[in-house]
Amino acid sequence: MASFFWTLVITAHMMVAIQFQSHITRSVILQVLYHAVCWGIPGTITSLAGSERVLGPSYNVTGTWCFIKDNLPPKQNTKWILIAGKGWEILCYILSLSILVLLKLKLYFSRRRLRELNADLRDEDTHYLYLWLLLWLLRVWGTIRFLLVWFDVHDPDFLLILQSIGDNAQAFGNCILFCFLDKEVMQHIKNKCISPRFEEDEYERLIPTSEGSANNEKGVSYSTV
Repeated sequence: MASFFWTLVITAHMMVAIQFQSHITRSVILQVLYHAVCWGIPGTITSLAGSERVLGPSYNVTGTWCFIKDNLPPKQNTKWILIAGKGWEILCYILSLSILVLLKLKLYFSRRRLRELNADLRDEDTHYLYLWLLLWLLRVWGTIRFLLVWFDVHDPDFLLILQSIGDNAQAFGNCILFCFLDKEVMQHIKNKCISPRFEEDEYERLIPTSEGSANNEKGVSYSTV
């Protein structure tokens, strides 16, 4: 559930930075608020569901909705699936799609790069504008299946398979989008994993060699003279 709130936070961040060209997202208070909302609301809902004793195993193999007991009355089961995840997911679909697509169109028609609109952004941050597409491709199968179950229509088995794969692949999809496709991030990883841990000048600064020490001593003696 927290992933949906973080997606909405990223959407709001991009909207403020591109549409309003504001630097308010630098605020530490705002960043603390992001964490409070994205972890606080899911935590509160989960605690509420636990207090109502609706959390538990599902013996009917309901895929990734197994956190809600399947022995609840149908209406109550649907209600808690909406409250504890699927409702926020659908809201995230709608808001991220509408806002991020509009921002992408604004960027396209303005013929300007992200850094020209806001110095706080990198050109690679355009990947965030495709976050909605990743969300839809991976998680729409579970939503289709949920709607079929809601209207008491038999859902085909392939939807269950796609839902089980897609719902668990969101983190990996984000890793591809924000790490593997980001040249700056990949270069940083490459430097840490392949290149020497310290560059030569940094190494000499931290662990002076005998030659470096001699030069330092000469510098001190010259300054004394």
